[in-house]
Amino acid sequence: RTVADVLETPQAVLERALGAAMGERVWNLARGRDAREVSTTRVEKSVGHEETFHTDISDPAVLRSELRRLADRVAARLRAASWEAGAVAIKVRFADFSTVSRSRSLPEPSSVGQRIGDVALELFEGIDQRLPVRLVGVRAEKLRTLSESAPALWDDDGEWRRVESALDTAAARFGRGAITRATLISERGGGTLPSNPRLSRDDPR
Repeated sequence: RTVADVLETPQAVLERALGAAMGERVWNLARGRDAREVSTTRVEKSVGHEETFHTDISDPAVLRSELRRLADRVAARLRAASWEAGAVAIKVRFADFSTVSRSRSLPEPSSVGQRIGDVALELFEGIDQRLPVRLVGVRAEKLRTLSESAPALWDDDGEWRRVESALDTAAARFGRGAITRATLISERGGGTLPSNPRLSRDDPR
C-alpha cells in the first residue's frame, strides 16, 4: 500500500497487524517522525592520486618511478587516516587520450606503500604500452579501518611497515618531500619530470 493508506490507518490497527513495536514505528515514520540520529559522516570509498605530464612520456623507467611515487602518497594517506586497502587500481591515459584501468584485490588489506606499489607496477606491466603516456594514477579501493582488519598470524610487510612509519615521522617534521626513495631519484634523474600533481576524485562506486 501507499504512505497515504498508512496515514489513514489508525495506530491501533497497525499495531494489531504488525505488532505493537513495529506498528508504532510505521505509524510514526508515515508522519515523518524518526528518532534515529542522522549521520552526516562521509565514508571514503577510495583514495587515489594521479599525475598528468607536461609532455607525453615513453620511458618505462620514468613511468614506473612515477607509479611508485604515487603509491607511496596513497599509502601515506591511508596510514594517516588509519585505513587499509583491500584492492589496488591504476589508470593509464595515452597520448591519444585513450584510457586503460586495471585493478587487483590484495591477499590481505594493506597500507604499506611498497606492497601497493608492487601491485601497481605488476598491473602496469600487463598493459600494452603502445603509445606515449599522458597520465598515470594509483588508487586504493575497498577501504576498511584498521579495527575492521583481522590480525594476521605473521606480517610479511613488517620491515617495510617499520620503515614507512619512520618516513611518516620524518615527513611530519620536515615535510613530505624531504625524504624519498633513492630509486625515485636515480630513475627520474635527467629525465622528464612529471608536473601538475592533482588529487583524484574519490571513487563514487
